[in-house]
Amino acid sequence: MPGDRFYVVARGAFDVLVDGESVARLGAGDYFGERALLHDAPRAATVQATQAGLVFSLDRTAFQATLAHDLATQAKLEAALAYRAEVAGMPLFRDLSPSELDLLLARLVPVAAAAGEEIVRQGEPGDRFYVVRSGMVQVLRDGRPLATLGPGEAFGEIALLLDVPRTATVRAVEPTELLALNAADFRDLLAGYCGRAAALEQMSHRRLGAQRQPTLGPV
Repeated sequence: MPGDRFYVVARGAFDVLVDGESVARLGAGDYFGERALLHDAPRAATVQATQAGLVFSLDRTAFQATLAHDLATQAKLEAALAYRAEVAGMPLFRDLSPSELDLLLARLVPVAAAAGEEIVRQGEPGDRFYVVRSGMVQVLRDGRPLATLGPGEAFGEIALLLDVPRTATVRAVEPTELLALNAADFRDLLAGYCGRAAALEQMSHRRLGAQRQPTLGPV
């Protein structure tokens, strides 16, 4: 249902339910209902009292006049911090210093791929390096499946490190979100300034060796 009010819990306990499953518990001082109002979208969850309580509410007009800007700013900050933590937790970026991570975050470009879409194609020039954020991709060489890669795994380094055409095709198995670095940022920032050249070279050597066998490999 569409969102028309914002609520603040004065007392009591409330469960937040998504598809019938509890995903959060709210108590005094917590609030809910802001997302549907901020994004003009239907409610994404059900909030159910688990004990007698009291809530205060604002209608859409009052919410927009008094709280919308502050909560939108807070939501953006929380999203940015969550994104930073997500990238910092990826294996290739795990040991970066805060300043290195900040530079990398400024250069990473989000890329969406639909199921079945080719992200890179064997034989074409390499212009980007990719890390899987969510979803799954399949690596194929001469049409033969070599590997599947999931969140946190990377591909595209071989063509950029060795300055050769793509050695395999990478195709999204399902709707997939990726983070991409262009060739210059890959070489100068990630491999150079961030000191990931050795790790990237080891990755490419493993994959080149694996591509000569029936399993494994990227690009």
